[in-house]
Amino acid sequence: MKFYHLLIILYVGIIFSSFLILFFGNDGYFTFLELKDHREVLLSNIEELKKKNVELQQKIQMLKTNPQVIRILARKLGYYDPEENMIVLKGDFSFNNHYEVGNIVKNMRTRPDKDIFLRIIGFSLSLFIIVLIILVRQRKKYDH
Repeated sequence: MKFYHLLIILYVGIIFSSFLILFFGNDGYFTFLELKDHREVLLSNIEELKKKNVELQQKIQMLKTNPQVIRILARKLGYYDPEENMIVLKGDFSFNNHYEVGNIVKNMRTRPDKDIFLRIIGFSLSLFIIVLIILVRQRKKYDH
């Protein structure tokens, strides 16, 4: 009879730890939801990068074919035609013409293995229940 009680308690402990791992483990449900959200962020970033790529390809094509665009960009770099005069204005007139490559999405942080911790909790709980049942039975023996 005691063996069957022990077997049932171990079975309950295994089921409890399995549910803990299923929901809170490294490959559990909540981790799946986090990865799903991260996937959506990555997919939207890919779309933004594709749009930016099209814009950059158009700018490259304009630089290859349109001499006016080349002149404007050369002036921004400080190159002028010999017949042009440069007027220097004092003050801060800086222009931000940096290319933006889109959002940079960093990899998700790796987390320590939670499955071991959850297994320890599940089996510790089952051992605690076993010890509790043994103590209750011992107390009933001494009370009678």
